[in-house]
Amino acid sequence: ERLEALPDWLDFYNHGRPHTALDGPTPHQALVNNVDGNHS
Repeated sequence: ERLEALPDWLDFYNHGRPHTALDGPTPHQALVNNVDGNHS
C-alpha cells in the first residue's frame, strides 16, 4: 500500500503543498503568477 501511494504523495509534496521558501504558494501557483518574471 505504501509503495502504491508513493507517486501521489511525491507529486503533492513536490508540487501541491505550500512552500515557505515561496512565501506560501505552491510551486505551480508561484510559476503561474510569475510568468512574466520568468520570461523577460
